Amino acid sequence: MEERVKEEGLPMRTADVTRLSSSGMERTRVRGLILNVTTRCNMVCEGCYGHLNLFESMDMDLRTARQAAELFFKNRIGPGERASHESIVMFWGGEPLMNLELIRECIRFLAEDYPAETLDYRLALCTNGTLLTPSLADYFFENGVEIFISFDGPYDIQRLRRNVTEKQYSHVSEMVRYCSRVNPKGFSTYTVVKEANLSRMEIVLNTLYEAGVRRAAITKDLLEYFWRDESPDLLYEILETFKKRHSDFSLLIYPEILGGCADCSPMYMMVYPNREVWDCCYAIATSVLQGGGIGVEDLEAFRFGSLDELDFLDLDVGRKRRLIRANLRCPTLQPTYEGRILKLL
Repeated sequence: MEERVKEEGLPMRTADVTRLSSSGMERTRVRGLILNVTTRCNMVCEGCYGHLNLFESMDMDLRTARQAAELFFKNRIGPGERASHESIVMFWGGEPLMNLELIRECIRFLAEDYPAETLDYRLALCTNGTLLTPSLADYFFENGVEIFISFDGPYDIQRLRRNVTEKQYSHVSEMVRYCSRVNPKGFSTYTVVKEANLSRMEIVLNTLYEAGVRRAAITKDLLEYFWRDESPDLLYEILETFKKRHSDFSLLIYPEILGGCADCSPMYMMVYPNREVWDCCYAIATSVLQGGGIGVEDLEAFRFGSLDELDFLDLDVGRKRRLIRANLRCPTLQPTYEGRILKLL
């Protein structure tokens, strides 16, 4: 492995990855758990892996959530290791609020069995915002759960990717304002940028700021891994200019520095209601699959296995790396913006 890493110019992480056999499987540890608590959703958004019908509509049960948490904390990156300070457990979907009772049960057992204060991780929820209410937001904040709302700015930009009506948009906008006012440090938008909209990025940022938002996670459209070479720099310049005007605004850029995972070692494990466990890059791969870049058989490269068979997280990282380099043009494999991005946080 060391020879391969040197040949490919990749960073050594011998503390994190151990070669298991000549088959290429490597044992790795992750910093985050994404609980896909339901594959159901009340919207049909462009670019969502849900369009591929890879999973039947179903909700996660408490047994699955408990076993997922047990597997994660057994295989979590330890204190002082790479990016351990960003350890996170996130509720995802589908639309996670369609399985609200499970989320409540998870919050309860995590607080009892894996207290965040002791184990040093964050709890978070990513929602389209249409089912969120002020009382629900208060509940999440009171239980230490950060809220991310999918929000791309003005209505005409929001509806380019998200199947949202004007009434839904109005509700989501109100929830963005409410969360920003009640807990600005515990709330963030999840804002998607299409390359064609770079010229309107300042309008998007101003819309967020005027709504009271002070934290935004910025990501490229998952179907757009083929931006022109100059586009990432243009995006950064727009963000940097905005940050200079609004020093109280924090920007987290995905996926350019998502985990700094330039060697393709998994950083997040994603668990689905059917008990399947995947490397988080699977969500990206399924989106690219829609564009014909890879085949369904290639998705296996992102699969850890089933909760029923896993004690550790083993993956053929070399195969995943070759697949990504050939088909996904993953920006984390290009020169990173990590040093520059720190200025935006």
